[in-house]
Amino acid sequence: MSMIVDLQESEGWLAASQWPSWLTSDWLSENDARLVCRLTHPDDLTALRAIAPLPERLLAYPDYSVLQQHLERGDRDKLHRVFLQCLGAEQYVTIAPGSSPPTSPIRLESRLQQGKLESCKPQLAFVSPLPPAASGVAGYCAEILPYLAENYDITLVVANPEDLDHSLASMYETIDHKQMMRDGGRFDRVMYHFGNSWFHYEYFLLLQAHPGVVVLHDAYLGHCIISNHAQFGTTELLQKVYASHGWAAMPDCDGPVKQTINLYPACASVFNGSYGVVVHNRHAKEILYQSLEPEMLTTLGEVPLARQLKRLPDRSAARQELGIPEEITLYSTFGMINPNKCLVELMDSWVSSGLANNPSVKLYFVGGGNRDWEMENRISNWISRLPDPQQVTLTGYVSSEEYDLYLGASDVALQLRRNSRGESSAALLDCMGAGLPTIINAHGSMSEVPDETVLKLNDDFTASDLAEALTSFATDTESRREVGRTARAYVKAHHSPATAASAYRDHMEASYIQSPDVLIDQLQADIIGSKLRELPADKIFACSDAIEDLMRCAGVRRTALAGSQLFVDISSLVQHDHQRGVQRVVRNILRELLLNRYLGYRVEPIFFDSATGYFLYARAFTNRFLHTAPLHLSDDTVEAMPGDIYLGLDLCYRVAQQADSRQWLQFWRGRGVRICHVVYDLLPVSLAEGFTSDEITVYTNWLTAITAISDRVACPSRTVAHEYRQWLQSENSGAPAIPVITEFQLGADMEARSGGGALNATEQALLEKLQHQPYLLMAGGITPRKGHEQVVEAFNELQRQGCRLSLVIAGSIDENHQHYADRIQQLGDGSSSIYWVGCVSDAMLKVLYQRAAGTLLASSGEGFSLSLLEAAYHGSALLVRNLPVFREICGEYAWYFDATDSTGLATEIKTWFGAYRDGVLPDSSWIQSVDWQRSAAQLANSVIPARALSGRSRLL
Repeated sequence: MSMIVDLQESEGWLAASQWPSWLTSDWLSENDARLVCRLTHPDDLTALRAIAPLPERLLAYPDYSVLQQHLERGDRDKLHRVFLQCLGAEQYVTIAPGSSPPTSPIRLESRLQQGKLESCKPQLAFVSPLPPAASGVAGYCAEILPYLAENYDITLVVANPEDLDHSLASMYETIDHKQMMRDGGRFDRVMYHFGNSWFHYEYFLLLQAHPGVVVLHDAYLGHCIISNHAQFGTTELLQKVYASHGWAAMPDCDGPVKQTINLYPACASVFNGSYGVVVHNRHAKEILYQSLEPEMLTTLGEVPLARQLKRLPDRSAARQELGIPEEITLYSTFGMINPNKCLVELMDSWVSSGLANNPSVKLYFVGGGNRDWEMENRISNWISRLPDPQQVTLTGYVSSEEYDLYLGASDVALQLRRNSRGESSAALLDCMGAGLPTIINAHGSMSEVPDETVLKLNDDFTASDLAEALTSFATDTESRREVGRTARAYVKAHHSPATAASAYRDHMEASYIQSPDVLIDQLQADIIGSKLRELPADKIFACSDAIEDLMRCAGVRRTALAGSQLFVDISSLVQHDHQRGVQRVVRNILRELLLNRYLGYRVEPIFFDSATGYFLYARAFTNRFLHTAPLHLSDDTVEAMPGDIYLGLDLCYRVAQQADSRQWLQFWRGRGVRICHVVYDLLPVSLAEGFTSDEITVYTNWLTAITAISDRVACPSRTVAHEYRQWLQSENSGAPAIPVITEFQLGADMEARSGGGALNATEQALLEKLQHQPYLLMAGGITPRKGHEQVVEAFNELQRQGCRLSLVIAGSIDENHQHYADRIQQLGDGSSSIYWVGCVSDAMLKVLYQRAAGTLLASSGEGFSLSLLEAAYHGSALLVRNLPVFREICGEYAWYFDATDSTGLATEIKTWFGAYRDGVLPDSSWIQSVDWQRSAAQLANSVIPARALSGRSRLL
């Protein structure tokens, strides 16, 4: 939006007699404007949306009383101005009720000016391992430092300054990590070089304290994280996988740690804590886009890996030094020995090509470090079986001087890869920069190397492909020279340290200029820093948290978790899991949402905690619920951003009705969180005689509350959706805005993914008793509306008539209806054909459905019926009351009855039983049902914006 219309406080607008006539939807559209208002009271949002044109262009934020109390007017004005800047507006106007159309809007300084520095050479903290550290990143950074120093006054930040290479120590100021943690705020710029090893572990904390630009040498950081063994590295790895990839990734982490490291980059904290991130190739970007949500990667840039052209000894001198005959054609691989270098394929192809029998060629495996003993032993065994074991040499670790000698002595280089983690190969650039003709395969970043600079095989090359490449370079010396010359020229033109340093500078300056986090961090430092001696610590933290939340309202302050969030409210389930009725639905849908990787949102169960007055992440509960490895994470306060979604999945009446919890839904909706609720039925309205007056009042108040604050309401059947629309028309016709009403189906496959378990002895005994007698099954909670009284009386009548059909009643007793259940049991006490089995296991219920002559549903009203869906799913014939919702679900594949008394029902059951014995009952297996995975997908589709699923399959 190019213009902000600042309404200031909501209270004045709601007290005003009318809205300005000029401030219309057309005016907002023509001026590309949005409305911004501070909520005097949380519930002002509903009324404000009712009178504002284009309520989707209204951003309403909390009053933040702590800021009003503890910040001076000047600081509050500065904060508000930064807030407006972070909204991206070019200009703004402040209006009050009765204002005339603005004629001279105030121009806002662009965020693009915020990070510009007057200093010619900004102070740069350069955080990286450096020589003599045994890290590839260390040597790399030493190469680019002189070129970065042309634009920055550099201070090196290393773990142990006393160990730093003398030449570097003499050229640059050097501090350790503790000094950086303490004094890092003095630097204009900070650059981190992150690799996947223990050298970089402490950078996570440094980055959190002093954000900067990160050069990410590896997309995967699992080895770096796990290196923290002393501080429970495995647990920290799981925590970072959760933060980066959500709950859907956690079941994969129950296997070996190596599996987790290989599956997930776990690098979201690098993006959340930085102003910008740089990688060295397109492949790394592809990995990140596949692994993280796109909105995380807006600051991601690409800079070519730098490689200095080496002054190598000539071929003859190098060979003399190494003792390699002049006439030999020398093939060499360079770098660490591990299976990802395709060394097994190289050994096979060496033999199949015939080169193993050629005395004029040799093969050297140059390099070591981080030794893979298994691979080295395999190579050694292979060498021992060659016709001439002296033909192949495994050098082990070599110094940089020896490394250069081998580069100078070689005729052909080999750089083959698999299982890339987004890295760029410095060894490949060394080979190309040395003018060596190099055989590679098009894997990972190597696929980006121009074809004319190498001999490039397919990614999944065959042994014969590699054998052909080896033999072609063995004889065609002119082709080797031409490819080598082209390769060297390419490295010089595109990978010089000067070129890379210039690109690093450009990306860093753009990041500091464009990132709103830079502006916010500076503001926090100024405002909070000035209060450190005035306010107690709790007020300091409260002010800081309020500023952070205000900036989240503007959509510019990232949360600790990666990606947009789908908050699933399970406030009742967290407190007590009844495992029946609505909570049976909640459990199944929640499980499927949590394990779905394709929503475009990370699913986060949450609950309202009345003790703290905040919504909290239900991490401890979810960890137990999914039976995944313990994360040892606290249930932190929920952090909501524009574009997130709140789904009231659980039936918790107090959340939407009580002011302390409802205020958060209003605050979230005001910043652009979509508020959705599930209405499972309207029985307290449509079937009032089955409920107490208190139950009806609580339910009606809840329905009114969610209607006022919801953007969408999802219903589990067309019948419930129709009843909700009717209620809106009759009871809520004056509502300012009606939520979008959607429908989804419930699942029928019991407890999804959880298994049924074994039958206990009591259940086995009952099944043996029922083995030779047909029975009708009534499943579900025992409440007055379920019709148990009519059914029991009907079966008493059937027994008197000599009908050999039994009744099995399986279900829990609601504590509010214990007296009713006792009365029903007394009615059937004298009957030998009625079995009360109480609440049974899923395994038992499945068997009861499968063995029953049929399932009887006598409810006088339903919004949905899990018992009906489950019975049909397991092939049980259906005898059901003639209700619209049953007709909707079953169509012609159920037997319907209309009897309203026990005598009439006994007659209908007897007729049905005759049809059963004749084999002419409607076949319930034709009823179209869905499993819980599909049910959850339908619900997700109904609440998630379609644009969030662009590029992904729709979940149905």
